[in-house]
Amino acid sequence: MKLEEKLKVSQMNRLHPAATVALYSLILATCVFSNRPEIMATSLVGALLYIYWLLGAKSAVEQLKMSLIIIFMTALINGLFTHNGATVLFYINTNRVTLEAICYGLMLGTLLSSVFAWSKAFAVLLSSDKLIYIFSVFGSKASLVVSMIFRSVPLLQNRYHLARLGQKSLGEGKGWLMQLKDVIKAIDVVIGWSLEAAIDSADSMVSRGYGLKGATTFHLFYWYGKDLIVMASTLILSATVLCMYWQGYGQINFYPEINWAKPDPILIGVCVIMFFSPVVIDLFGGIRWNISKWKI
Repeated sequence: MKLEEKLKVSQMNRLHPAATVALYSLILATCVFSNRPEIMATSLVGALLYIYWLLGAKSAVEQLKMSLIIIFMTALINGLFTHNGATVLFYINTNRVTLEAICYGLMLGTLLSSVFAWSKAFAVLLSSDKLIYIFSVFGSKASLVVSMIFRSVPLLQNRYHLARLGQKSLGEGKGWLMQLKDVIKAIDVVIGWSLEAAIDSADSMVSRGYGLKGATTFHLFYWYGKDLIVMASTLILSATVLCMYWQGYGQINFYPEINWAKPDPILIGVCVIMFFSPVVIDLFGGIRWNISKWKI
């Protein structure tokens, strides 16, 4: 199934943007404000599973490879440059390489990998129109700036591509110095083109009454029962995680020795529900979609 078809039946994609952002923020906050390896590992597994469900096996394997590289590099760098810890494995010249530093690097690498994986998954769900709607809460000007940013990047790339095609049709200079001059000229053309287009857009906005009092906005996002259920569940999970973290269940000590306190089963259960909820929501959505197709 292609991505467009999956997004059509994805319940996560059909949720209200505020509910999606709330769940995404909760997942990131749970990872960032904890250093327990079991929470990081569960988060990474949940993110990879959702990437597999949403983007396919190829994207999941690529993300897994990148995650392993990040974990290895973080553990290596932290082990070589951080010399804290009581368990010395070996010496490099006079510098100690400790077990605690390597374990902390493994935890930190898993944290970074899970954050990157969740960001990749939710970047597919949070399209530009949803982000514009979310930022419109802070004001129409903020929403306008966000929409212009999303539009400017592909637009500038397209204009630069057209400028380079024009140069190639006229004949490119030989040598790296002449090619560098052509690139600078193309960038200069793109800047002038963009400034002129910005002035035209500003005049067009003024002529259409932008900034007048009483102006309204249009959107296609409304609250339904499923959105309220997800938002309420997210708030309950947030309160539970906050209480657990406030009591210190989300932390362990790595220095000077690893003090691996027994994890709280309630916290682990809440994390499992949280990290696997996107897959479960989409799974039930897919089952309902197939049942409705069979009834036709």
